[in-house]
Amino acid sequence: MLAEMIRAGVDVCRVNCSHADHDGIRRIPTLAVEARDETGAGDVFAAMCAYGLAMKWEPPHLLAMATAAGTLLTGQGRAVGVPALAEINSSATGIEAR
Repeated sequence: MLAEMIRAGVDVCRVNCSHADHDGIRRIPTLAVEARDETGAGDVFAAMCAYGLAMKWEPPHLLAMATAAGTLLTGQGRAVGVPALAEINSSATGIEAR
């Protein structure tokens, strides 16, 4: 599994979950951004997961939103702050779990 993750690089978010198909794994493509500062991206990803669980989002939507949130923060840098929910939602549109 580690070798597959290393090969995938930053092009995919890989999540094990009980809602996934046959192998228990969802693969969510990331957005293409130029990384300025990855500090806090994992925190924003986790926060969006927690928010999505509280809102009772379906796993594919939750993971697309979390991935978009972390990726957007990486692209704009932490000095700009956490992206707004509307920006995250707009960026998550079209991200589909594989």
